[in-house]
Amino acid sequence: MSPEPLDPSEELVRIEPFARKVGAELDKACRAAGTPLPPGVSGAQLVAQIIDRMRQDTERWGPELRRITHEVWAEGRNASRESRLALLSSKVEQWLKAHPPTNDPNELHSA
Repeated sequence: MSPEPLDPSEELVRIEPFARKVGAELDKACRAAGTPLPPGVSGAQLVAQIIDRMRQDTERWGPELRRITHEVWAEGRNASRESRLALLSSKVEQWLKAHPPTNDPNELHSA
């Protein structure tokens, strides 16, 4: 059973401190590597955007990926864990090939 989704404002309260901490580390590491973030973009902003995009992608593609996972585990009931993971990887790759990226920057893949 999945946990109850958080209210968006609750999510921000939980994410903001993490994004600030990790963002500061990212900012420092990028500068140290000689590749600073673009002017006007903080590490915290970048981390918060990445987290938000991951959340959106999970909401959008999660049901399909769960379906594929259940299918693989049912098909490979007697197979080793490694074999099931290899089959899962193969099926996800096939699904991604069948649903290529679109030109819409807000979509990872066509439905």
